Amino acid sequence: MEELLKDPQFQELLKDPQFQAILPYLPYIIGLSILQIVLWLLLANTIRTTLLLVQKENRFMTPGQAFLMALPLFNIYWNFQVVRHLRDSLNNEFFDRKVPIDENPTQREGSMFAWSYLVRNFPLPNVIIYIAMFSNFVAFFMYWRKIAEYKKLLKETAALAEGEVVADEAEIEEN
Repeated sequence: MEELLKDPQFQELLKDPQFQAILPYLPYIIGLSILQIVLWLLLANTIRTTLLLVQKENRFMTPGQAFLMALPLFNIYWNFQVVRHLRDSLNNEFFDRKVPIDENPTQREGSMFAWSYLVRNFPLPNVIIYIAMFSNFVAFFMYWRKIAEYKKLLKETAALAEGEVVADEAEIEEN
């Protein structure tokens, strides 16, 4: 660390007016970056717990793979994979449970989230970046809410199925 502070190039960087202009905002940038990663981790945990409610044979990804969404840069690609795999997993699970749902659960919200995040990372004019950031922010929470809805439906149908199994066992014992 001492070597870095004594390095002449580093000293020049510290004196650069552009760096001086950014310096006061650095704590906010770091704080927002940490907040974003925490939100990604919370979304990934919601996806993981949703996938845990899906039978293994219906899963198109392992629950632990959801946490790859929290890796910056890699998540530009991985968001699209999660959207596709979660959609297919939920389709299969609800088909097996004979629960009527939309044909592609979470597809619309997830695609909006993934595409807006992709556009947000392109070097475009600031106005477009700000629009993409706002769209991504809204799409992120819409996607999260939709996943939570299907997670709740999975829990309800699992409890209902267990109740039917218990009722069938009770009937068998009576006979």
